[in-house]
Amino acid sequence: MRFALGIFGILCLIQGIGGLVQRQVNDYHGWYVMLYLFDDGTAQVVGSVAVIVLGVVLLYLTRDKKNAAS
Repeated sequence: MRFALGIFGILCLIQGIGGLVQRQVNDYHGWYVMLYLFDDGTAQVVGSVAVIVLGVVLLYLTRDKKNAAS
């Protein structure tokens, strides 16, 4: 379960960061989900930031707590 959450967290980070970068260079020919879900630029940025936060939270939840304490 932790492995799947970690993979999903990494994918969320890739989608969010890549979508933000691609939005800034005004290139809409990528495979980033937020660019296809929303037409408004503000909604794309907010959605990408939300996906980045989700990815960070998922990766935080899957970290190895035993090694972090030492």
